[in-house]
Amino acid sequence: MIKFIIREAWNRRGFNIWIINEIENHRYFFAEPFEIKFSDKPQDGASILPEPTFFLKDCDFQTIRTSVINELTQSGIEPLAIAKEAELKATKYHLEDFRRLVFEENK
Repeated sequence: MIKFIIREAWNRRGFNIWIINEIENHRYFFAEPFEIKFSDKPQDGASILPEPTFFLKDCDFQTIRTSVINELTQSGIEPLAIAKEAELKATKYHLEDFRRLVFEENK
């Protein structure tokens, strides 16, 4: 089972993240450290993405997603609450926009 451990960095400027694969007999394999670097790569068109940063099989993705959500929640970050709040803000914005279209254009 793939697990994540997320801890706030000592300098409070980020988070330390470990990716661990636990297999039978409590054997643990740790993902090797890597650095995510951002670069400005020219693209042929706006909808064309460069090569993916990394690839996960669907079963691994589902496991990792659940593990990350659980770990963030244990760390005091509520990802589902943040997503719901963002969705609520978007809904309110669209309702306000709709009201303007309906009521202000009829004047």
